[in-house]
Amino acid sequence: MNDGSVVDPPESTRPVPRAELVHRVTGSVDGDAFLAQGRQSALDIEAALAAVGRRLDSFSDVLDFGSGPGRILLWLERVAESTRLHGTDIDAEAIRWATHNVPWASFVRNDVEPPLAYPDAHFDLVVSHSVFTHVDEPYQDRWLSELRRVTRPGGVLVLSVHGEHAFAGCVDDRRKMGHDPSDVIDTLGTRGILFVPDDDKIGSPFPDHYHVSFHAPWYVFAHWGRLFEVRAYLPRRGLDFQDYVVLERPAGEATRSGVVAPRPATTMSVARPEADTTTAAGRLAALLDGPAPAARIAQRLASRVLAGYARRREAIDRAVLDALREIAAPRGPSRGEHLLQLAIERQGERIDRLEADLWAAVRALEPGGAQGSPEIVED
Repeated sequence: MNDGSVVDPPESTRPVPRAELVHRVTGSVDGDAFLAQGRQSALDIEAALAAVGRRLDSFSDVLDFGSGPGRILLWLERVAESTRLHGTDIDAEAIRWATHNVPWASFVRNDVEPPLAYPDAHFDLVVSHSVFTHVDEPYQDRWLSELRRVTRPGGVLVLSVHGEHAFAGCVDDRRKMGHDPSDVIDTLGTRGILFVPDDDKIGSPFPDHYHVSFHAPWYVFAHWGRLFEVRAYLPRRGLDFQDYVVLERPAGEATRSGVVAPRPATTMSVARPEADTTTAAGRLAALLDGPAPAARIAQRLASRVLAGYARRREAIDRAVLDALREIAAPRGPSRGEHLLQLAIERQGERIDRLEADLWAAVRALEPGGAQGSPEIVED
């Protein structure tokens, strides 16, 4: 079958690992599901790259971070004709199986903590399915910094997260079990990231740090955007469940290394500094009177703006206007007209500039907040 994809056709014969290895990556012992999900994940990554105008076979060196037994690389034999493929994982048994059964790729085991066994700027594409969906924020930050180290300037990363769709399922499950989900809803809404350590992974073969995480889209833009340019955020593009984030290490820069500083949980009862009304961020902060509702409004505004931008420009235009109308409604028409005019002035600017201005306003409303872009600190 030739459908224009560089992923190997489904009728190709592929080996299947033993049941325990299959279960670790699929949650079942169904070998057919292992093969079907691996091929679909390869197609999903191919589609995510197409969203930013790239093809899998246009890269020279590709890393599958968290490759397991090569579930995705198993379907990229044709890609290997022009591309060097690599896989790495903490599971030694999975790496051994992949080494013997996926000869067109090279595999090495990595430790739980960085570094990886690769030199700086070694890859022009890094993919990772279902790793950042299962670890906490400090662990994610360390590995994001390490993936940035091994990615070339101008290189691309495709990483999956549990977004709004997966989180809705988590909330439903809690309600079905008779639990009040308001705590997890509030945590994700306030911090943008939720790690659930008391899940069904307790007592499982997985490492102690491996549980489940959820991300709000705005968090990905604001937090991961400190190390990378966010090229696209694609909801439910990973097996129709996980969201894919397409990132790029900025070309021509080599000074942003370091670990992302975890953003503290927001408390809403702090006075903010006087706003500098010569900047867009300052004007926004000045307009949001009252610290308690202001921070939440600013976060909602950033969320609605940044999450939609990568999907299509018209959607983000509507999101900006709707969000500003929502803020302006209780303040009277003259204030609303001013905000709408501000939105019109901002429409043509790049997403990174918009992100910096909005998040400067959010940070000004948080404890210890100050005007300016988010910082990156050395470990």
